[in-house]
Amino acid sequence: MGELMEPFETSQVGSSAMPYKRNPMKSERVCSLARRLITTAQDALFTFACQGLERTLDDSAIRRIDIADSFLIADAILTTFQNIAEGLNVQHEHLARIVAEELPFLALEKAMMWLTEEGADRQVAHERIREVALAAKEAQKIAPVSIESILADSFFDKVRDRVLEVASEPILFTGRCAHQTSAFLIDELRPAVQKYLLDEDLTKKVVLDV
Repeated sequence: MGELMEPFETSQVGSSAMPYKRNPMKSERVCSLARRLITTAQDALFTFACQGLERTLDDSAIRRIDIADSFLIADAILTTFQNIAEGLNVQHEHLARIVAEELPFLALEKAMMWLTEEGADRQVAHERIREVALAAKEAQKIAPVSIESILADSFFDKVRDRVLEVASEPILFTGRCAHQTSAFLIDELRPAVQKYLLDEDLTKKVVLDV
């Protein structure tokens, strides 16, 4: 969708077959390593199932492999993810276009709710909104569609002004998202990482040679 992109290094090749592509290879690397890290937990479970962690060679051999590898893999995951987070590229203008395209259809949910409050039969309102929404989606393939054009039908007369008002503020459709995100950052994340932010070695910018 091109809404959010990981950093792309100067000499990085997005695809060996298609030079124009920008594959999220760092995220793919994190995903691959994480799968490997997850599976190491199975080794301990299998060992316990077989001999109860009796510290025999059966036990120690897998420990020698998994404990060392797990720390190395975890370090690689965190280092790569730090590089991604530091260079994350948010395409604000592209996101604004997508919101503008989808907002009319999101607003129709409000229309149905308010129509029923005004006494309309919910199933009738649902069917009418379904019809105008599908027609608008087809029209949108050719040209942009406005919420005003979708609500032009007299069926929406009683709620049109309210829907247009709420549709003018996209942030109203995000619910408690902003509050929940802020609360998580302040109450959970920052207290957990604050002590690490004081260590210069841990706050150096990560550069990956890809």
